[in-house]
Amino acid sequence: MNANETVEYWRKEIAICEKWMQPKRLVWRELLKLYRLEMEVPGYAQEDVVRVSRFYPLVRQLVAAIAFQYPAMFFTVKDPDYQYTAELLEQIANSALEVCNVRREMQQAIFDALHCSLGWLKFGYNPPGSNDIIAPYVMADDMENDFPYVRRVSPFNMLVDPLTAPHSLGTARWLIEKMLVPLEFVKKDDRFAHRDQVKPIRVTDTESVMFENMQTSPFNSSEEQSAYDEALESGEMVQLYEVHDRIHRRRLVIAEGVDAPLEDVDHPLLEMEPSVIIDPETQRPLLTGEFRPTGAYLVRHGFPYHAIKFDLSDESIHGQPMLEYVRDEQQGITESVTRRADLLKRFSRILLGQRSEREQNPDVEGEIKRAEDGSVLWVNDIDKAFRELQFAAVPQDQLGLEADLRQYEDQVLQVSQLALSGGSSRMTAMQASLIASFGQLNREWLQEAVAEAYRVTSYNLLRIMSDERYLPNSFLVSMGKRNGLEAYQAMTSDMLKVRFKIRIEANSMRPLFEQLEKEDTLALVQHLIQIPEIKRREVIQMLLRTFRVPNPDRFLGPELDMEATRAAQLENQFIASRMMDPGVLPTQDHDVHLAEHMKAQQDPQILQFIQGLVQTNPQAPQMIVQLFQQHVAQHQQFQQQIGKPGGGAPGGGKAIPSMRDAAGSRSQLETASGLQSQVRSNSQRMGQSVSINPNQG
Repeated sequence: MNANETVEYWRKEIAICEKWMQPKRLVWRELLKLYRLEMEVPGYAQEDVVRVSRFYPLVRQLVAAIAFQYPAMFFTVKDPDYQYTAELLEQIANSALEVCNVRREMQQAIFDALHCSLGWLKFGYNPPGSNDIIAPYVMADDMENDFPYVRRVSPFNMLVDPLTAPHSLGTARWLIEKMLVPLEFVKKDDRFAHRDQVKPIRVTDTESVMFENMQTSPFNSSEEQSAYDEALESGEMVQLYEVHDRIHRRRLVIAEGVDAPLEDVDHPLLEMEPSVIIDPETQRPLLTGEFRPTGAYLVRHGFPYHAIKFDLSDESIHGQPMLEYVRDEQQGITESVTRRADLLKRFSRILLGQRSEREQNPDVEGEIKRAEDGSVLWVNDIDKAFRELQFAAVPQDQLGLEADLRQYEDQVLQVSQLALSGGSSRMTAMQASLIASFGQLNREWLQEAVAEAYRVTSYNLLRIMSDERYLPNSFLVSMGKRNGLEAYQAMTSDMLKVRFKIRIEANSMRPLFEQLEKEDTLALVQHLIQIPEIKRREVIQMLLRTFRVPNPDRFLGPELDMEATRAAQLENQFIASRMMDPGVLPTQDHDVHLAEHMKAQQDPQILQFIQGLVQTNPQAPQMIVQLFQQHVAQHQQFQQQIGKPGGGAPGGGKAIPSMRDAAGSRSQLETASGLQSQVRSNSQRMGQSVSINPNQG
């Protein structure tokens, strides 16, 4: 298709989708009106309606119960040679979530899903430059430069392929996002062709149903609507449609009034591999600066979007919003309370008095109205002079109706452990257990949808950063403190190209999870500390980490290092006496071992023994120095695998990925202290001292 046919095709698809979405958006608007307390009761004026919001506390309870804080994530790497990167991936993912401020976007998307069936998150990459370089150009400081971004998109601005299966967004042929953007930014965007033909929106001239649906809800008054229209026109806004064509792997941008796409390119989030050529002189691979597609996407399902959905649906991916199931209960409670208030207000206290009392005291009515506490009114017949007319009593069925409505509401959206209805105190133990189990299952069902959203978000962020085009050049990941020093890992794309799985502890998003975690840790520590096979130091470190203690090493005394110190000393003697490398285990305390190997030059027993070997084997000092260097290198290799200063890969394994810092040139951690060179220098001095004084002692 040529450019005009392409635009015509997508405008037709947009019109079909808008027609399909119109009844759904009507339901969404009605639910949002109830949340904003825009309620109506037949037969009552607006000022007489008692606006009792049930949606507001329900929404707050649901969001807090399932997404109060960031989740705890655990990574599993399939490749055994790269399993050490699991901890690094966890640190990168957690840091990226905070940099992108995902929790705020997630909570707003949950709000959208409750009212509009789907809550949308969008993923992308903000290139180096100004903060407003990505459409709609008004994100201000919400997105980091040279870093992926995550932002919530209004459900009213998303168009979904009507043929999408109800259970999977990956079956959609395309997704379209509508957006209002300032005209001045469109004019400056070099990615757009034909941008000189783009015209700002004129509300009075527009006949587009698409534009009307951009508004999330009707305004309360004509003044508000008029002010909105004036602001829209004075700001010179443009309506764009960003089309993500998954089938043809294209991204297009279409503007109203322009007959050709502003943008029609290969999708930017297609996975690419750098092109490599072989240098004819050195026979080494060289990067050409070009990339070729692999046929896969960097993002899940091939779309830079994820839809949070809490419920199942029959034929459409847009099921009923959760709050739609309790809309009648909300309206019923509002109507009942309004009628109760009107009943009490309309039939105020009315007194019936005997005429004989008024004849005796013509001002008795005024005295009753003006009477204060402690006043005395003199009447002839105390028992029969006056009687109150009872009209304001509320029927019991009215109160029972409200109680039933609240109970039905709890059955739909309850997420608490215990029943909160008024009759819970009269329930049997079995009934309370069933209701508590229902609330727990309901909460865990909702939590799983949020956990899946975090899982997809973490996956997409890591996959985007794994591409050389989108790798942040100044992203350092903290690996914690060791010996009082903060260790940072400079990230490279090859670290993120491993195959991994993400497991999310959904309950970790609940309020007070940290307190519950501390209690569980204390109970676990009491059992583990008594088992001799368990490492005492690791148990204590786990306890200190749970309580967020900074620099836990300062609490651990040297007595916990005695076993490792003794083992390292025996290794020194073994290397010197047998001239063999005892090898290194990954579970050893490498810091303690390296410190002891550095002290080997000062060990008089080792020096005396080596001096005795010189007479029979003049090459012994050099061999022992090489063995020490080889042994130290093994310790440092294991250190690197757990995110500490170190060298290359273990023998027989794949090479450990190179690392770089903000400038892209360093291949070490920020806290690397030249330990290997220091040990090598010490070992060489030891060998020199033995060689110079072969007959000493």
